[in-house]
Amino acid sequence: MSEWVIPVELETGIPLSIAPRNDLPKPGILGEGANWHHPLHPRTRKEARTNSGKALLVSRVQWTNIHDHVSHHHYFDEYMTKEWEFPETIDREFGMTVLLSAGYIPPRAIKTSFLGPEYVELSEETRNKMWESGIIKVSSESMVYEFLKEYTLRQKIENLVTEIDIEEFLFTADVIRRVMLGNQ
Repeated sequence: MSEWVIPVELETGIPLSIAPRNDLPKPGILGEGANWHHPLHPRTRKEARTNSGKALLVSRVQWTNIHDHVSHHHYFDEYMTKEWEFPETIDREFGMTVLLSAGYIPPRAIKTSFLGPEYVELSEETRNKMWESGIIKVSSESMVYEFLKEYTLRQKIENLVTEIDIEEFLFTADVIRRVMLGNQ
């Protein structure tokens, strides 16, 4: 391991993805050497017990190789439990939930090997493919929807965002449209 690997993007605090592999079964087919990884954890943190915290935790999952998944937890569970700064305000939780739900994937990922974890660069094409293929997705649209609706409807908004806008944001397959809606 040539450098100390921090499992989050420093600018946003968003956890880095596990480097994608070409040998994964189709997303959701369990028992074939892959499963869903929740990069935001653990659920036992007090911050995760609020509606906003729960929505943040389910705003991103990644379909990944089981070995890579276990290795990632081996290397980074302690960091994510003790060092990672859970967004300290509901506004920051909202912002991170929107980024994750909109399909934002940092340009770096983490690959683990017998030498330890290392960074790999992801092209924009690879990041788009990860989202569009379902390798990365929102785990619970309904929980994220309820938080986004609750938060948004409590705000004084100049450009009114409606429940229909929130539904379209969460359920559109068009990544460009999702990002545009997230920027409203």
